[in-house]
Amino acid sequence: MKISPKNISQSNKEIFGEWINNPSTFSSSFNNAKPFEHIIIDNFLKEEIANKISNEYPSNLDDYHKYNNPLEIKYAYDNIPNMSSDIQNIFYSLCSDKVLDALQIITANEHLEYDPTCHGGGLHIHPNNGRLHMHLDYEKHPLLENKQRYLNIILYLTKDWKSEWGGETELWNENMSECQAKSPVIFNTALIFKTTEKSWHGLPEPIKCP
Repeated sequence: MKISPKNISQSNKEIFGEWINNPSTFSSSFNNAKPFEHIIIDNFLKEEIANKISNEYPSNLDDYHKYNNPLEIKYAYDNIPNMSSDIQNIFYSLCSDKVLDALQIITANEHLEYDPTCHGGGLHIHPNNGRLHMHLDYEKHPLLENKQRYLNIILYLTKDWKSEWGGETELWNENMSECQAKSPVIFNTALIFKTTEKSWHGLPEPIKCP
């Protein structure tokens, strides 16, 4: 899937929470976070938008890629043109100048660009006993020459999640001796973190949801 400038120009960028208007307030927390640069943003989308796309989240697992291996048990869906127009708009809006400007301020990196291939992006579902063992994401982009994957954004869209079910994204230190931060599954929060050779992350414990 190629994200075109036309898609971006036609997107509705007025869908994000108040954070988009005050990105500088998050910069220090992001750049000084342990074990590596990250931030958790509450109310990432406006409430009505978050509710709408949560209700539109594709539920037919036959359409998803299925992963069942020693590293991961999950489902993933990356066919953006087949998603609802509201969900498509999230992807396109995340590539807009307004969001890029905000992320550049938060990360103190003025060279950030959007990924027109949306490689590795999409919708994800973890079922009962789902997991994603601790891992490092690729840094060198597999499709774009001389481009580096720099940021991950994980947006939680499950409502009424119970903490005893697990599912937190864990962030571990460089030598994998200690989990130093967790991002709990809270509706409409987003975990944003820098992708490096030491950004170990995952949800290694099997999920215990119904």
